[in-house]
Amino acid sequence: MDLLAFEPKRPSLNELYLNRYHATVLALGAVMAAIEFSLPRQWEDWCSWLLGIWLCISPWALHFDSDPTATQTAAISGILIICAQLATLSVFQSWEEWINVLLGAWLILCSWILGIGSSAARMNFVIVGALITALAFYEIWDGRRKLRSDE
Repeated sequence: MDLLAFEPKRPSLNELYLNRYHATVLALGAVMAAIEFSLPRQWEDWCSWLLGIWLCISPWALHFDSDPTATQTAAISGILIICAQLATLSVFQSWEEWINVLLGAWLILCSWILGIGSSAARMNFVIVGALITALAFYEIWDGRRKLRSDE
């Protein structure tokens, strides 16, 4: 038997593809296992969720859906608030609450910046913006207070 004539079996393209696929699935599984999602634990988070949902449906509930700028602002702001809350489900970081502060400030000011004519929309944006901002500042304060008490 000639040892130099021996050639190892080369994997087929299917085998190479399957190996790459399995490695990718294993890597994704490890990443997904590292990220843990949990339900909101604090009442402030539930309130922010509800305010985000309210913003999404408020153009029709308060009958300012004929104003396209106000309707788009309400829907987009509501979705952004919900997305910010989704980020807090994985890992709480104080910067996530600062996003809510910015979104709340935007809601307070957007009626005048965008020239929204509907008084119902303006009042809705100011009230919801003030509540979102207050909840975010409270969560930031509460998080810092808990850190100090743990030391």
